[in-house]
Amino acid sequence: MEFLSPKWLGIAENELGIEEGSQRIVEYHKFLGLPIVPESLHRWCGVFAGYCIKKSGFFPPNGF
Repeated sequence: MEFLSPKWLGIAENELGIEEGSQRIVEYHKFLGLPIVPESLHRWCGVFAGYCIKKSGFFPPNGF
């Protein structure tokens, strides 16, 4: 039986190597329509998850 990974996982894998402070994190915020504040650029795991989910064609929970 073949295991098919979800689309959002492939998107996440393509982002491997992004580090805290990267301009790419700002792009995640913009893609989700979120404000960019200094604190959110350091605590970005939820924004990243929302980005991967939305980019894969699903809608993340309210707040994204």
